[in-house]
Amino acid sequence: MRSIHLPAALAVLALVLAACGRDSAPAASSGAVLTVTASLPVKAEVAQRVSASGGVQAWQEVSIGAEIGGYRLADVRADVGDHVRKGQVLASLDASVLEADLRQAEAGRAEAAAALAEAEANAERARSLKASGALSGREADQLITGAATAGARLQSADAHLAAARLRVSFAQFRAPDDGIISARSANPGQIVSAGTEMFRMIRRGRLEWRAEVQERDFARVRAGLVATIGDVKGRVRTVSPGIDPRTRTGTAYVDLPPDSPLRAGMFAEGAIEVGSAQGLAVPEK
Repeated sequence: MRSIHLPAALAVLALVLAACGRDSAPAASSGAVLTVTASLPVKAEVAQRVSASGGVQAWQEVSIGAEIGGYRLADVRADVGDHVRKGQVLASLDASVLEADLRQAEAGRAEAAAALAEAEANAERARSLKASGALSGREADQLITGAATAGARLQSADAHLAAARLRVSFAQFRAPDDGIISARSANPGQIVSAGTEMFRMIRRGRLEWRAEVQERDFARVRAGLVATIGDVKGRVRTVSPGIDPRTRTGTAYVDLPPDSPLRAGMFAEGAIEVGSAQGLAVPEK
């Protein structure tokens, strides 16, 4: 019977040894291998920055309004976003009535000038006749006084003429400086009232970032420092003389470059470089 069961026993032993061999094989690694790069820190100048946030606003915004009222707006030549030059006509009133008043004032001035010339000639003759006794002193004095009166009337006519010319000039709305039109309320055909705002203009197109700086950092901020708002760099023009007691912040007024993508009314966060110090640095990568 041993000879009959020996092959079966050998087969079982072979299976057991094979199973033991599989359990003792090392397991394959499935984890990712990390690469570490070493770098020595070096001494370098490290910029010190103060964080700030605030609105972007016009450096100066000019209001262009009507000096006279009761006239129809005949022409509008500027719109929001237009770049305008100093003295450029932005809009015009119907000036037909004003020009008629001007012509009347010119005629009144010419009449007063002629009357003065005649009065002065009479006064000159009166002086000579008075000296010769051919004219009484009373009559001579009247003629001399008439010349003085005619001179006063000419001055009054000059004043009326100047006022008429000024009113005609008010019929045109002109840009007081170079700039960009930021708002327009003028529409052709409307009857304008005195004091009504027609346009608003960002003077010279200049914008500024009004950066609010925390009280603890504000003492380090001064004019001339560089400020960074995203990719835009500006320079601090001036700082407020005090701290707002409600927000405990001070304001730094930062001039922005003309090609800045920032626009008036935006809210921006940035930093002001207040100095530098020695520090240890390694490559950012």
